[in-house]
Parts: sequence; structure tokens; C-alpha cells
Amino acid sequence: MMVFAVVIVAALVQSAALAPEQQAAGTNLPLPTQWQRFSESRRIITDAARSGLIRFALPSDVYGKSMPDLADLRVVDASGAEIPFAVDQRLRSTSVAWTDASLSERGFVRGRYSQAVADLGTGGGLHNALAIETSADEFSHWVEVASSDDDKTWRIVRARAPIYRFLSDGLQGHLAIDFDATRDRWLRIRVLDAGGDFPIDACRVANDLTSTPELKAVEARLKIAGEAPPQEMRFTADFGAPNIPASAVRFATTTPEFYRTAEISVSDDGESWNDAGQGDIYRDPSAGTSLVVQFPEARGRYWRVTIYNRNDRPLQRASASLLATPRYVSIRVTPHGVYRLLYGNPTATAPQYDFETLTSADARNSAPIVSLGSAIATNPASNAGPWTESHPIVLWLALGLAVCVLAWLAVGAMRSKN
Repeated sequence: MMVFAVVIVAALVQSAALAPEQQAAGTNLPLPTQWQRFSESRRIITDAARSGLIRFALPSDVYGKSMPDLADLRVVDASGAEIPFAVDQRLRSTSVAWTDASLSERGFVRGRYSQAVADLGTGGGLHNALAIETSADEFSHWVEVASSDDDKTWRIVRARAPIYRFLSDGLQGHLAIDFDATRDRWLRIRVLDAGGDFPIDACRVANDLTSTPELKAVEARLKIAGEAPPQEMRFTADFGAPNIPASAVRFATTTPEFYRTAEISVSDDGESWNDAGQGDIYRDPSAGTSLVVQFPEARGRYWRVTIYNRNDRPLQRASASLLATPRYVSIRVTPHGVYRLLYGNPTATAPQYDFETLTSADARNSAPIVSLGSAIATNPASNAGPWTESHPIVLWLALGLAVCVLAWLAVGAMRSKN
């Protein structure tokens, strides 16, 4: 009888120690040996009845713990079998062929505008963008663009567009202007409120077929930095990990009317900074509102965004947030399948699958979007002691129960002898 009680108590202790492991088995299944060098994993959360293509966006912290080229991404099923996948990203695409235009009718009306007329020739091609060249190096102006098919009757195709350059701050500036598409031969360019004769030295035109990329907010929010120079406002972010990508900044402010230049910088150590991009933000009754600055994707741990106020008052209740163009991982799932994303292996090489060839980009990009679970260690047993070490009360309760059972058996044995 006493042996039976000891067996029961031992079973209680063992079940108390193993219960949490069994509970977690659904989300942290043991991995075969070949996957245990991948330090992190996330459960791919999908409907149990779903089959076919699905996709999920990579969170920012995956980049911070993966190789820069994401060569260590893997997807496995419940048995540890490798699942083919493809990675897609809808980047900003540009198709622009610039053509030089001859300039005439240069002149200015003091206090109102400087002007030049661009002659595009008789080709009659569609155009919706122009870029000027100027010898000026410190300026910020609005530009009006009008078009004409006879060089007499003009139709405004862009009422106010910003141009700027501040070489003293290292800002090469922005001198390109988009406008309503037209086939008119002549374009009239007026630099408004220039105060004098603003030099328009040359002009190029194009039909700009730039597509807008998908942008989503990065998890960490930029915070106002207190150490900025007097005529600047700065926002900074430390992601705590390298290789965090971003490709735009979105601003917000309650200031009703303004025009500012913004610069984005990125760093791996918080000391040495590289330019990621620059642009203008504004809110104007005639020109409208532009509060997003886009730039080619850059990566880093530290990010800094600078707004140049110069002698203007700082923007009221200003904030800024980083945006990124997400990368989507696509896989094919079966009903009741369990899948995990693995990453965090600096020795891994990029896999090669025929999945990307056998599926179309359109099919992958239209697949349902699912989410990922929280990041967990792929081999937590190697990094942590027994569960009862972190939950000693369970062991003490089991031992107390054992003592009570043994005492009850001892009392029963004594009574039976009497």
C-alpha cells in the first residue's frame, strides 16, 4: 500500500513539472537537430480549415535578429519538414525618360515671380513632370506651372509646387515638379515670390510613371530629441537591434500653414550618421498638404529625423513616425497544418525553391494575410532549468501532499493492527 502511495505522489510531481511543457507543445513543438541553430521562431497563425496560398508580413524585430539579406528565414511544419516560400515586396517603381526642353521668354516681375517658357517641340508626347536647373544655392520657393498649345492661352496644371536647396545644411534640394498630364507643346514656369530674378538655367520634362509603394508604420515611435540646434527640431529612435528598414517618414502637426524641409539620417552606432533621404513637408491653402517624405529603403538601429525651422517658430504639437514597405512571406498550407517561421542563424545560406516560379506574383500578392505569434526561443530547454525550479511552490505542495498521504496510511496501518 505504501509503495502505491509513493508511486501516486511521484506521478503528481512529474505531472506538475511536465504540464506546462505539454501545454506549450502546440506553439513550441520540438525541432529536429538541423533547425536548432535557428535561435527564434514564430507560430504562423492561420485558420485550421484553410488551404492554399497565404502570406504574412515580417515584423520589424525579425530584421533585427536575422541576417541582413534574410538568408536565414525558414518555414517548417509540425514535423519539422521544410516548407518552400517566396518573399515579395511592392517597392516604389519609376519609369521616367527625361528630355531636355529649350527655354525662352526668361524674365521676372519684381516681388511677384521669375519666369521661363519651355518649348517641348512638335512631338505631342504626354508629360506630367519637369525638373529645373538653377545656379541658386539657398532658396525655398513655390512654383506655378501652366501649359499651352499655342504659346498664348495658358491653363494652370500645377498652382503651387515646392522647390528648395540649402547647401549650407548639406541639402541638395528638390527641383522636380509633377503636374496634371498634358500634351501641350509649351510649359510656363513661374517661381513665385522670388524677390528678384531667380535663375532658371535649364529644364527637362518627362512622363513620370512612378508607382506608390505600400507603407506601414514601424513599431517603434520617433521621440523628440532635446539636444537639437536652436533652429532645428529632431526626432530619434533606437530600435535596439541592427538592420531595421524604413522608407518613409510621416509627420503630424497642428500648425495650420507652414513649409519646412526635413532630412532623414540613419546610423549603426548612434555616432556616425548617413543620409537616408530628404524632402519638403507643407500645409498651404493653395498647394494642399504633404506630410510624408519617401526615400529609398535604408536600414539601421538608430534613426534621426530633422526638421529645419530656421527662423520660423517650431511646428506645434509635431510628431513623426517611420514607415516601411513590408516584405510578405508566402507559403502554401493544408487544412489543420501547423507552421512556424524560423530565423536567427548567422551561418545559414539562402534557400532555393521552385515555389516562386510555380506561383505567380499576382497570386501571392492577392493571398489572404495572416498574422504571426510572439517570438520564442527554438530550444528553450538548453537555456533554462527544469520548470519546477522557477515554480518551487508546486514541488512543495506535492511534497506536502505526499507527507499527508503517508501519515494517513501510517495511521490506518496502526488502527488495523489494534
